[in-house]
Amino acid sequence: MTDTIVAVATPSGESALAIIRISGKACKNIISQCFSNPSPTPRYSYLSEYKNNQGENIDQVIWCYYENNKSFTGEEMLEISCHGNHFIIDEILQDILSLEVRVAEPGEFTKRAFLSNKIDLVQAEAIAGIISAKSAKEAKLSKKNLEGNLTNRIAKLQSNILNALSRVEAFLDFPEDDLGESQSQSIISEITDSHRNISNLTSAYHRNRKLLSKKVIALIGSPNAGKSTLFNCIIGYDRSIVSSELGTTRDYISQDIMINDHRVNLVDTAGLRESQDIIESTGVQNTLTQIEKADLIILVLDVSAPYPSELSSYIKNILNRKKIIIVENKNDLKRKISNILYPECFCVLNISAKDQKGIKDIIAAITKCLEDDTNKNCTIDILINLRQHNCLINACKSLEKAKILLEDEDYLIAATEIRESLHQIGEIIGQTDNEAMLDRLFKNFCIGK
Repeated sequence: MTDTIVAVATPSGESALAIIRISGKACKNIISQCFSNPSPTPRYSYLSEYKNNQGENIDQVIWCYYENNKSFTGEEMLEISCHGNHFIIDEILQDILSLEVRVAEPGEFTKRAFLSNKIDLVQAEAIAGIISAKSAKEAKLSKKNLEGNLTNRIAKLQSNILNALSRVEAFLDFPEDDLGESQSQSIISEITDSHRNISNLTSAYHRNRKLLSKKVIALIGSPNAGKSTLFNCIIGYDRSIVSSELGTTRDYISQDIMINDHRVNLVDTAGLRESQDIIESTGVQNTLTQIEKADLIILVLDVSAPYPSELSSYIKNILNRKKIIIVENKNDLKRKISNILYPECFCVLNISAKDQKGIKDIIAAITKCLEDDTNKNCTIDILINLRQHNCLINACKSLEKAKILLEDEDYLIAATEIRESLHQIGEIIGQTDNEAMLDRLFKNFCIGK
């Protein structure tokens, strides 16, 4: 980490401001040459003209210097806020690169913070998680990890496992002091408790993966029930073709949207009915596939027509396993439908998609359904990523082996397995020297972070 590195820390494109971030021992030299200030006050913002190595004024900027050991990376740092025109940014960047500075690799600022012990590996990954979060919930969970939520749990696990290991190793060092059945059972109990706690964390990975994933919502119903009109109303523009002709939608159309704080893939499907048309029949089969995939079904019915009897034959075996919102559309027309044949559902809403009446009620019902699932599934308020999950699984396997070996009084091999579990848990927060793993991890970060 002897090189001084530089990168633009804000997204590319025109903007009011851009931030250029520099870390390394050349910071003071840059400040002296570009701002004529050989002794900057740390953590103090200066308004200055940026002068290049030819003495030309490039831009009026605000800059701030951070001293060694008191910056994000643990090194001397300099952050320059300039105007967000890419010509200005490039000119400043090229000038800095001429002063014994190189372009930072992806994630190198965060990697330096980790190697300087400013943050652990969980916190480093949490920073990337906050940046890439697709919802407020995901960002909140990542922020908790940055604050030490997962790290503290890992530290407690390490302490408990280390305590069990020390007792086993004490016996190995002094075999004349027989462990005895009560001591042996006490160690096995500690290992069992640790295994259970790790298993709870691995379960959190699967629950939160489901919780934070994009939810699929399928609009289904008979042809000309108003599915496409409703689809367009929900997404906010005309994405799906609307026509009075039956069977206009012959394949499904989908759109990713946010409904309040929920990521949603909304799917407009082909109308469900018997047809001799090969293309339309294929569309119906695609609809049935989308129903199987969906987390939530919106069944759109035309209230001006009788309940379509053939609809039940298509969906009766599927809808019993799905959460359904029934939307009675076209309430501006005379009602002919009867609700006797309606499947069991979350709620029934009466709307007119053509007049955009009742759309807010649908959004509210969707939100309520998704939030109910969130509250049901989010029993552990912690975020575990795939890398961390794999380490936990490996630690579990080692503890399982250790427990069997302890029961068989094979203490030497049991100690080896317990040490391996500690090694796997240590990899979560970065206590092991695994350079290849670190390189892979930080290369997935954005440049400038």
